[in-house]
Formats: sequence, structure tokens, C-alpha cells
Amino acid sequence: MAGVFKRIVLNPRAYLTPLMLVIIFHHLPMILAYALIRKPANTNACRPLRDLFGWMDVSLGLHVAATVISIVNIVTTLSLNVYRVRRPENWMILALFLLYVANLAWAIDGESLPGDTSSCANDSDEMQDRADSISYFQHFDLVFSAVVLSLTMCTSFMCGVHTSEDIVEAETRWQKRCTAMFRACTCKTYQARDQDDEIFQSLGMILGKFFVVQYSNKKYEGLQFNDLMFCLRLVGKQQRYERAFLQEAEASVETENIPPPPTLQRLETVVESSTLADLAFFGRLAIGIYGWPVYVWYSPLHWFKVFGCTKKPAEHQVIDHDNAVAGNRASFINYTGIQDNDLVYLNCFNFVFQAPYSIVKDSKRKQLIISVRGSLSFYDFVTDGLAKIVDMDPEELPEGIPNPESTRTHYGMLRTARSLFADLQEGSRKAIFWDFAMQHCIDGDWEIVVCGHSMGAGVGGILAMLLKKPFPSTKAFLYAPPMLIDPVTAAWTKSFVTTAVYGDDLVPRLSLANVARLREEMATQFHAAANKPLYRVRYGSHSKQMKKQVEQQLSGHLDTSVASSDSGNPTVQSNSQPTGDLDLNFLRMRPVEETDEVDVPGLIVHMQTVEKARLCGCTMILGEQELHYSVREASYFRRIWVTPRAVSDHMVHHYDRNIGHLMKCLGVEPPNASKATQWVHDADESTPYRQMQEGAIA
Repeated sequence: MAGVFKRIVLNPRAYLTPLMLVIIFHHLPMILAYALIRKPANTNACRPLRDLFGWMDVSLGLHVAATVISIVNIVTTLSLNVYRVRRPENWMILALFLLYVANLAWAIDGESLPGDTSSCANDSDEMQDRADSISYFQHFDLVFSAVVLSLTMCTSFMCGVHTSEDIVEAETRWQKRCTAMFRACTCKTYQARDQDDEIFQSLGMILGKFFVVQYSNKKYEGLQFNDLMFCLRLVGKQQRYERAFLQEAEASVETENIPPPPTLQRLETVVESSTLADLAFFGRLAIGIYGWPVYVWYSPLHWFKVFGCTKKPAEHQVIDHDNAVAGNRASFINYTGIQDNDLVYLNCFNFVFQAPYSIVKDSKRKQLIISVRGSLSFYDFVTDGLAKIVDMDPEELPEGIPNPESTRTHYGMLRTARSLFADLQEGSRKAIFWDFAMQHCIDGDWEIVVCGHSMGAGVGGILAMLLKKPFPSTKAFLYAPPMLIDPVTAAWTKSFVTTAVYGDDLVPRLSLANVARLREEMATQFHAAANKPLYRVRYGSHSKQMKKQVEQQLSGHLDTSVASSDSGNPTVQSNSQPTGDLDLNFLRMRPVEETDEVDVPGLIVHMQTVEKARLCGCTMILGEQELHYSVREASYFRRIWVTPRAVSDHMVHHYDRNIGHLMKCLGVEPPNASKATQWVHDADESTPYRQMQEGAIA
């Protein structure tokens, strides 16, 4: 019984918003229905109608009881401290669960009652109307009760409290969840080869480290989703105050005409135009490989152009695993604006460690361009989740790399890059790409360029390192890659990798080390609020105290030069003490090992809005915001910023049309060299870049 009780009853904070919603959208309509549906005269003489009103009487009692208990539960939760061992609301929550079970059973019983009053001797239109009205609310009550109970059980399974004495048991539970989710989302099973690690075991270990917490009783419990969101809201609020203070400090620096640090300078004038133009061009290829979903999303009026089945590929083109209407090939051509004949290979097959990619042979630019698709399927998210940091094989690394024995990277993306590297040397790709590259890209005037967005950028960055050994002229243009290479190697890649990051994009700040630092911030803020009533934390004086503490600490320890420093590390710590029931192990992870630290590779161009970024794009109404950029050090991204834009800033249009908009804001013109063929095709009205210029894309 205790185990079932724990599975049903989550942290009382988890029920605040759901209970309010249920009161408004379920209990109140049923109570109003009872008040508004009047009994006709001689109701007792009509048994079907009498039974229906009797059902309404009992239903009213259930809903009134549930409403009262819900309100008492909400008031109690808001009045008590954030963290406490004893939770008197648990019995109220369990009572609500049992009431809903009873209400569902009563609603099912009500469905069996006849709603036809024609058998009554005193039947009338009024009686039938009342019976029909009650029947409608019976249907509503049945469906709503079933949905609420289903969501409760599902949430309890995924987010319920699981207590165990061993962290391995908790990780195994996450492994089973990952396996079940994989089968449910893909309708397939993953068959690992003999030399492969069990991917779900690795996922379970990674998720277990984040979603399992330890209390002072030394038992491990699952971190509930509401606890996660509660802590993230606290961290986000603290970071907003910190950022506001730092922005004021930066403004004072500008007022005093103090030059910014070198790390905030723009690119050198001689390379700025060509670098931004290349970022704009390869950005379209990195986004175009997503295929028809992105094309239709950003060009809905041109949806019919995804039907490429009317035009067969040329003899030199190889298209593997495209859909029945050749939608990905047509979308790639239309989105990027490249010449149809330049696309020589497109592989749309997708599975764990296998990402779709394309090969473009641009004769005018004399480049072999490999575009790797980012995350778009559950398989890709599995690859993303395998984020443990592993050693690369020194034999696969190019000459000149520092410390080849200690070069480390993201496991899932390394496996995918190796798979793609091997695929380039097999089948049709050998003649299309490998043999041609061996002939023209070693001592010739051709070069290989790898590009990608998100996971595609991570895989592309590693693939560029693998290709650089046989082809030293290889380059890479990466858009929002995750942190994936050890700091020494990441700094070395600046010579051939250019990386674009927009705003507060979450992905370039994702790594196990950064997640550990975020957990430390979450724990710090949770401890600061643990002893305070919940209503003060959510609506009261806690925010003012937090803001005051941020200002005191930053003003005492940061001067204007530090305020403008190119660092993303936390600077504010809480001085609050935890309760006796909550030790410092809560939400804490093991210390980050030096070998787990990874950085964003390449020369990083960080694009930002000049004014505060809008939460809603609304570009069709408000227009595009003015942009500028800074060349950042990789250390700037060693902190996750909890903001509403952390996810939206990862959207693909920020790495396509916004780079062209950035050039306009800076007054930078694309070079007129012969290599700048990407601007020729912008005259085609079907390309997204032209549509963006005309305001066709929101």
C-alpha cells in the first residue's frame, strides 16, 4: 500500500495548477449544471427523469466534495514551507484520487440510465429537454473523469516518487523507460552488434544522474517534473536579475568610452564580408537538408513544390531512401536555391547513429559540400542523449592536432560521424565523392566543406576532423552545435571550423558538465527557498530578497571589466542554509571531472539582437529586430541560461535568413568574387531567401 501511495501522490506543489484547472473546467461546470437544470413539475411520476435527477444529486455531492478538498489542498500547500518531510496534503490528494475513481464509476453508471421520457404518462417536451441536458453533462463528466485519471496514472508512472537504496537501481529504471519509449515511438527494436555498448544502458545512466536525487535519509528518489520546473524557475529569475545588473554595468562602460575586451571584437575587416557570406550560404544548405517539413513550414504557399516525383534524377544523381513523391530532394533544391545538377547524392535513411546527409558538387566554387541533417526524429534524440565523453582513436585524427591521445568528444555523435565517414567510401558514394576527392581535394584546387545544424553540426564537426586527415583542406561551417570536443582540441579547430550561435540558444550550451553546473544552481536556489512559505516564493518577498542579494554580491565582487568579461560561469551564490531535513546532497551531482569538460568547436560568431529580444517573433507585424555579433571564446557558453528563448533561439530560421539580415544591419555586402555563386540564385522567387526579402516568410 505504501508503494502504491507513493506512486499516486507526487509532491503537493505538482497539483497546484492541475487542481485549479480541474476546478474551473470540470467541477464548476457540473455544479452550475445542477443549479441551472430545473426539475419540471411531476418529475417523480416519470421514473427515467427521476433517476437522472437522482444521479445529478449524487454527482453534485462528489464534485462539491472534490472542490472543497482541492481548495483546502491549494491553500495548505501555499501556506506551508517549500520543503518539508511531513505533507498533510498527501491524504487530501489520495482522497481526491479516490473521489475521481468513484466519480468515474458513477458517470459510467449514469450512462446506463435511459434518457428517453416517452414511456412516461406525463411526458412533455420540457421533460425530454431536461433529460437530454443531463445526458450531455453525463457524457462530459465521463470523458473528463477518464482523461484526468489517465493523466494522473501516466504522470505517476513517469514522474512518481521511486525510492531505492541503490543508484544503480534508479538508473536501471530509466533504462527500462528509455527502452519502452524507443519501442513506442519507433515500433522497432534496436539490435546492438556484439561490439556495441547497450545504448539504453548508457541513456539510463545519463538520465539517472540528472533525474535521481538523494535526501538526508540516504535514499534515492526520482526528481519529479514539477520539482525540476520549480527549481528552473528560481534559477531563471536569479539569472534575469544578474543579467540586468551586468547589462547596466556594460552600459556604464560604454558611457565612459572604455574599449571592450578583445574577445568581444568583430571579425577582421578583410575577412568579415566573406566569412558572413559563407555562413549565410552554407546555412541554407545546413537547413535545407531537413527536407520537406522545414520547407513547408517556412514556405506554406509553395507546398506543391515538394512533389518532386514529376522530375526524375539525372544519371549522375543518386537518391537513396527518399519518400514516394521525392519530397526531400525537391525541397532541398527549392529551399537552398542551388542548381539541380549540383546535388549529386542524397541519403534520407535515418536510424540510431545514422543521419541523413547530402553531397553537393559546386563546380563554380570548386567545393564538395556535405550537409548533415540535425535532430528530427526519435532516433536522433537517442543519439543526442548518448552524451558521455569518450576518447577518440589517435589513428583517425589529422596531423597537427594537439594531444591526440587525450582528444575526447560526444559518444553518440562520434559513432554517427564514423558511420558517415565509412559510408562515404562505399557503394555509389565511393565514385561520387571519395574517388573524386582523392583526385582533386588533396593537391588540387577543390576543397571539402561540411555543414550542419544542431546534431548535424555536431556530427559534421567530428566528420570534418576525420576527413581532414586524408584531405587537409577540409573546412566546416557549423550552426548551433552542442558542446562536443575537449577544450584544447576545440581551440585548435578555429583554423578550419566556423561556428554560428544565435542568442541564448540552449543546444550550444548543452553538455554533461554544463548540466552539472545547472544542477548546482538549482540546488543553491532550492536551498535558499526551502524554509520559506510557498506563497512568498511564488508571489511574495522572496524575489525582492533574491534581487537584492544579486546586486550586493555582484557590486561587491565585479568591476566593470568583469561585468563585460567573456565568461558564462555562475557568479552569484546563495548564503542560505538548508533545513535539518534536507542536506547538501539534494540535487547535487558528483563533481565534474576535468575529462568531462567539452567546448563548442571553431571560431564562434555569436549573433544577438541589439535591443532585448522579443519573446514573440511577430516579424510580419513588428519587423525584424536589429542584429549584431561578437566573436566569442568557447568558455562563454559554459553556462546554461534559463530563459523563454533558450529553445526558440534554436529554430532553424535564426541560422538561415537571420544571417542575411545581420549582414544588412551591419551594412556588409557579399563579396563579388567568382566563388560567391550563392547570390546568383536569389533572383529565383521560389527560394526562401528571396521570400524573406519580400516578407513572405514570417
